[in-house]
Amino acid sequence: MRSFVHLAFPGSIGRVEYTVRLVACIIAVAVLYYFRGLTDYATTLWALAIWNYIAFFVVLPRARQCGIPFIWAIFALVPLVCRTDVSSAKV
Repeated sequence: MRSFVHLAFPGSIGRVEYTVRLVACIIAVAVLYYFRGLTDYATTLWALAIWNYIAFFVVLPRARQCGIPFIWAIFALVPLVCRTDVSSAKV
């Protein structure tokens, strides 16, 4: 049981493990939405759980191992919104 906990919730994570876990989780969310639809409430909860797993048990351990300060690793999880429609901008 202890090895499963360490496997699922690592304290540190390497490059290959990071990539495999990230891709596997993204594929899992895509498959969930593909088979259950975008409007299913249970699917949304599972997807939220998977995204939280990615944030706290994939991205943060890797950022910590790379030497990024904890606060910057938290900021890395905040999505950035940028304006992409530059054709309507006044010059």
